[in-house]
Amino acid sequence: MSVISRVLYGSLHIKSYDLIKDSAAPRDKKLRARLRVDEVITAPYTTELLPDYGNLHEIVGDDEIGCAFLDIITPPYDSNVGRDCTYFRVVDSQDSNDNSEKIVMLESYSPLDFDVITEAYYGPHLQRYVS
Repeated sequence: MSVISRVLYGSLHIKSYDLIKDSAAPRDKKLRARLRVDEVITAPYTTELLPDYGNLHEIVGDDEIGCAFLDIITPPYDSNVGRDCTYFRVVDSQDSNDNSEKIVMLESYSPLDFDVITEAYYGPHLQRYVS
């Protein structure tokens, strides 16, 4: 799954993580991940999350005035084919042995106060770009 995000208004703090490959486990278990991005971005700004880079992410409005952003997700979430939206939170963190990166432990949870509005895309056919 890939995500293109456009910050439309205000600014936000984004952290993105990569799962560490040896940490594959059932969803109810804790997973190890590597922090890739930890920055504040301000509108107008466009960023991307790729299937193998930074796909786990945390977005927090950073301004007192709030923020607005638009996500384009392809392929879209679809629980019927195993593309569920799963929520994680950081439960522990540590620096790597050589202090070059931050390693975190994530656990899944179900937020009670978060809404996603999904709309069908009727524009031109999107093709996957492979470099």
